[in-house]
This record gives sequence, C-alpha cells and structure tokens, in this order.
Amino acid sequence: MHALKLLLERQSCHALQEPGPDEKQLELILRAALRVPDFQNLKPFEFIIAEGGGRERLGALMQQAACASGRPQADCDRAARMPLRAPLVIVVVAKARASEIVPLFEQQLAAGCAVMAMQMAAFALGLAGVWRSGWPMHDEHLPALLGLAPPDRIVGFLYLGSAAKAYPPAPAPDTGAGAALVRGAMRIEILRASDHAAWRPLWEAYLAFYNTVLPDDIYALTFSRLSWRWRQLMRLSASPPRGPDKIFNSSCRPLPLSWR
Repeated sequence: MHALKLLLERQSCHALQEPGPDEKQLELILRAALRVPDFQNLKPFEFIIAEGGGRERLGALMQQAACASGRPQADCDRAARMPLRAPLVIVVVAKARASEIVPLFEQQLAAGCAVMAMQMAAFALGLAGVWRSGWPMHDEHLPALLGLAPPDRIVGFLYLGSAAKAYPPAPAPDTGAGAALVRGAMRIEILRASDHAAWRPLWEAYLAFYNTVLPDDIYALTFSRLSWRWRQLMRLSASPPRGPDKIFNSSCRPLPLSWR
C-alpha cells in the first residue's frame, strides 16, 4: 500500500474476527514499532502479546484489577471478556529508560507512536485493528498484575484481527478551518534588513526582560549580524497588524513477551 494512501485512508475497526496476524505478519508489525521517532534510540516500550489462551489470562488479570479498584460489578464481569474481542491483543507499555537527556514524557510519546505504527502496519497488511484505552489503561492495579513497576505506564491495547464487516465510508476531513487558522495566525519568513524598524520593539522587550540597557549601535550591529546570517536565522511573525514575535534557528529541527 502506498504510504500516503495508508495515512489518508487508515481507519479503526472495532468488529474483529479470525484470522489474526500470522507469525510473519506479526514480526513485520513489531518491526514497524521499532522505527518510530525515538530520541537517543532508547526503545522505551515493551509489548505484551496475548493470543489464544493468553487472552483469557489477560482477561482474568483485567477482571482482578477491576474488582480491586472497586469498579461496578458489571465492569468486573465484562473485564474478563474484553481481550476476547480480537484474535490478538498487544498491551503496549511505556518502559522508561534511564536518561539525562530524554525526559519521561518524551519516552511515553515514543511508546504511543509505537501503537500507531503497529496499527498502520497491520492495516497495510490487509488486517484490521483498533487502539483501545478505557479504564484498564489508567487502572492503578493492572500494571502490577502484569509485572510492571512505576514509572512504567500502559499507553494502549492494540486489538488486531480481520474486519468482521466492511468499513463505513470515512467522513471527509475538514482541513480548511485548521489550515486557514495556521495561515492567518503566523508565517515564517527570512529575516531581512528591511525588518530593522519592526524588530526594534522586540529588541527593547528583550532588554527589558533582562533589566539591561544597551546603546543603539549594539542593536544595529546585532541586527546586521542576524540579517546577514539569513541561512541560519529566520523570524516567526504574527499576522498584521502585529509585528515579529520570535526568532529561531532553522538548523534546530525490546523483545515482546508473548502469551500463547
């Protein structure tokens, strides 16, 4: 499947049936997860795969967690059947790695990207799936029952199988409002010498913030250096009648555990 077609046509499917992914397909799905954006290549995630009888084991733990959390009896009864809604379920865990550079939140985002990458890969392979969350994702008892420990966090349950019914027509996305907002709110331009006067208020606000006073020749020299280095420095401008707001540097831009 063409990459752009996949991005534009992907849909979730709640009604799943056999067959689920075979061994070769599952390997491809997991490999897709390993290609997500991951600063420092920490691989801050873990996959718990439940299929066959493993789904019943997962359901039993969900039911135990629901009862321990004092959820309504209906939730406790239903929890045991939840993983049976698909031939295969992947519990995706954000597994924090020790790092002085990559904060926990960024690692959790990478784990979330892994869920989406696996669903996209499954869709491209002709399978179907849905990224589920609900109370099990936020339950305080389920992680420990799965052998996890803080700050490990469940970021989703990826249910995979074959579509039990045809996909409904996807509504056409309304990108006009969002695109207009972006175009109307700001624009990014090369910093030019003609911007000298418009940048004066920004310079003065910068100095005021740091309780600093500098002569005009320093401002002129600084601006000339910025505009000369146009390949590295650009400005972020709000739409008229406001002036430039910011400046930025353009150069700044695990094995799965299977239950079978």
